[in-house]
Amino acid sequence: MIAFAVVGYLAAIPVLVWHRHDLKSFRRPLWAGYGSRRARMRGAVVCYLALGWPELFMALGWRTSMTRGALVVERDSMREARALHFGNGAP
Repeated sequence: MIAFAVVGYLAAIPVLVWHRHDLKSFRRPLWAGYGSRRARMRGAVVCYLALGWPELFMALGWRTSMTRGALVVERDSMREARALHFGNGAP
C-alpha cells in the first residue's frame, strides 16, 4: 500500500505541474462563462493529495474536455484581436 501511494505521488507530480500551468494559461476574463478557475486548481491539489492517482484522471479529463477546447478557441481569438489592435501580427 505504501508503494502504491509513493508511486502515485511521484507519477502525479509532473501531471499536477502541467495541469496547474495549463489552468493558469487562461486569463480570468475567459473563465466568465465556464466556472471557477480557482475551484479547478483546488480540485487538482485535492486529487493529488488523495494518493496522486486521481490527479492523473482529472488532468486527462481536463485535457480532453469541451470546456478546455472552448477556452483555447477564445484565448486564441483574444490573442489575434490583440495582435491586430497593436499592429504586431497578421492573421
